[in-house]
Amino acid sequence: MGGEVSATVHGSATEGTCEFQRSPPGSLHMSIAVSHSQPKQCTTGEPLTGIGQDAVFCMSDAGNGHVVTIRSRVRSTFFLLTLTGKVTTDKASLRNVLEQAAEEVAGNLF
Repeated sequence: MGGEVSATVHGSATEGTCEFQRSPPGSLHMSIAVSHSQPKQCTTGEPLTGIGQDAVFCMSDAGNGHVVTIRSRVRSTFFLLTLTGKVTTDKASLRNVLEQAAEEVAGNLF
């Protein structure tokens, strides 16, 4: 994420989340959620290949930033990655960072 990052992890027997926050606070925030339940976010978007199965990319603007999301699955495990960056952050850069992270998550789930 291009700088110092703090991480928070939450997990149970059926799901887990990791939150990554780049310093200074608010500059970049990444969330990775893994579950056996299908996520409700990013149900339609741009199809992606090579990142698990049924991968979809979504992008939106929220408040003073951009939000990019990748939703996919590996076998019966769904994962959702969301990256939020300030308006000054290039959308293509956010997408590139998120796609690299999604490839890592998918690879670990195989």
